[in-house]
Amino acid sequence: MSVSAKSIARELGLSQSTVSLALRNLPGISDSTRRRVLEKAAEMGYQKSALAAVEAPRFLSLVLYKKHGSVLADTPFFSDLIQGIDQQAKKCGYQVFITYFYENQNIREQLESLKKSLCSGIILLATEMHDRDLLAFQSLEIPLVALDRYFPEFDCDCVVINNIYGAKKAVQHLIEKGHTRIGYLRSSVEIRNFRERFEGYSKGIRLLPHPEESRPFIVRISPVAEEAAGDMDAYLAKKPQLPSAFFADNDNIASSCMVSLKKAGYRIPEDVSIIGFDNLPVCKVMEPALSTMSVAKEQLGAYAVDFLIRRIDGSADSPLKIEIKPQLVERDSVKQMSPAGAE
Repeated sequence: MSVSAKSIARELGLSQSTVSLALRNLPGISDSTRRRVLEKAAEMGYQKSALAAVEAPRFLSLVLYKKHGSVLADTPFFSDLIQGIDQQAKKCGYQVFITYFYENQNIREQLESLKKSLCSGIILLATEMHDRDLLAFQSLEIPLVALDRYFPEFDCDCVVINNIYGAKKAVQHLIEKGHTRIGYLRSSVEIRNFRERFEGYSKGIRLLPHPEESRPFIVRISPVAEEAAGDMDAYLAKKPQLPSAFFADNDNIASSCMVSLKKAGYRIPEDVSIIGFDNLPVCKVMEPALSTMSVAKEQLGAYAVDFLIRRIDGSADSPLKIEIKPQLVERDSVKQMSPAGAE
């Protein structure tokens, strides 16, 4: 009976992917671990010919699910996410192939094509998905991890942003800066991430000391940068009484609304403060530079790969969910208010 990477892994108490990396002389493990694997392989009579299955090209499918494309677009956020996936996969001896999955096209044909690809596992970028959309992918019976969306009703590993924490933290920052009337530039496109950010905003404004200050002040804005400015222009044309600060669902909304506000004669942050979410490159080039909640995008991608390989190796038990907390990045778009609420 030939000795396999799986049997070596079992003897050493290691994952099969770790043993495979050692046998294939790939990076991603320590020298001491590699030595242990090779010594155990020799001891067990591992034959080079048995390496054929291990040396066969292994790849993961990164499926980008596009329901409408209003959120999942070619932005730096998703570019960084994909880079994190690709880098971690290479460390673990896998190649990544990107597949776009379009809801308005034949679902069955797309699933069949994915099944025929013979990938080892699927990372499903589920930003725009609904719960029911996951059923079709689970029917493939291929190891799968959902990225950027949680599916509480399904047995599925998920790697997500802690949106509630991030939005609440952004609002708390505005409160600490002395703002007592805090508005919300809320996405006009509904996805789970934005619903969670609304929950975080709601929790944040409830920390304001006076009940009349904690009523939501919401302006609906498109998350698509090209459309967001037009939405804000239309809102400002009504000459509304603005709050002293806004939290925005993402940096596309925040930066576009900053342009509209300045065009309408408002000074930032003197008249209106703004804080965004995601920490996109645009934050640094805005005038003033945009404060935001930074998301560790590459780390999100790397965790998704790690979770998926555990599923492929059979070393994972119950479905896991990992949430990454965004971190506050202070720049110049938020004003420190005087104790009276104005200077």
